[in-house]
Amino acid sequence: RIEVPDEGTPVLADPELLGQVFLSLAANAIQAMPRGGSLTVRARAAEAGAVFVCVEFADTGIGIAPADLPRVFEPFFTRRRGGLGLGLATATSLAEAQGGYLTVESTLGVGSCFTVYLRRASAQEGA
Repeated sequence: RIEVPDEGTPVLADPELLGQVFLSLAANAIQAMPRGGSLTVRARAAEAGAVFVCVEFADTGIGIAPADLPRVFEPFFTRRRGGLGLGLATATSLAEAQGGYLTVESTLGVGSCFTVYLRRASAQEGA
């Protein structure tokens, strides 16, 4: 499911790199739902004066153990059989290279929400 405001907010990002970030987050969400589920991609309209625009990837998958949450963005960290542990590390690097960042919230057995924060095109440098 995709939920975006009627009027988007321009962001400072390379479309190809941003596409890689989004693809990685969507792929991880799908892999976290081996028995099916739902993935909601939600863009939040930027409030007046806000520096960042948020795009959330929320799934109803298996969730992430609390002890693993601090490590999910580390290179080569994975709990998935056959996984390399590079998807989230790469997504983080790409977001940071564009002045943004990623966060995660998760509950075991309920799902996870990864949020991409991207700088608004109208945001002042250094704000």
